[in-house]
Amino acid sequence: MQFVPHSRMIYAALLILVVLYSGTAVQAQEADATETTSTSSTDTPTTSTTPSAPAVTTTTARTGLPATAQVRITNLAANMSNRMESAINRMQNVINRLEARFDIMDTQGFDTTNARAQLATAQQHIMDAGTSLASIDTSVAAFVGGENPRAAWSNLKVTYTSASESIKAAHTALRATIAAAKISGTATADTASSTDTAEITE
Repeated sequence: MQFVPHSRMIYAALLILVVLYSGTAVQAQEADATETTSTSSTDTPTTSTTPSAPAVTTTTARTGLPATAQVRITNLAANMSNRMESAINRMQNVINRLEARFDIMDTQGFDTTNARAQLATAQQHIMDAGTSLASIDTSVAAFVGGENPRAAWSNLKVTYTSASESIKAAHTALRATIAAAKISGTATADTASSTDTAEITE
């Protein structure tokens, strides 16, 4: 079982979000250009002895993303968030099991100081990832439905990237935790952590 989504999967999904947004922005720009050209061609002045009224330039503001783009991006963002949240939950379960096993190892005379230090680091990274994703739904809604999606995208990208980095850091810390437990213990530590070792192996 792969413990966390590959970073390539996460960043590929982020890239898809960018491409989707870029595509809709280009479409809006092309529509603006087409509208401007059409207006210019129909407003070509004709020769007349009667003074004409001053030309009035009308600019149609195009804001937000098309409905189809909103749906696609929302679905993709939900998929990404669900994968990250599942990884966080699985990782938290492993942390909980390791803490219980270290308590047992302590009673058996093993020194789990280093392993617990690594485990605390993993726990902090998991908490950081959870904090990053706590308001992700609001950020996605602001991105797809706001009048300034470009600015909202910058915030959303930071959120996903931060959560991804925290998950990867927690994964690394858990691997270090298992290694430290094996060093501090004997076959008992190896046996106690074998399931968790398999879970966090990429």
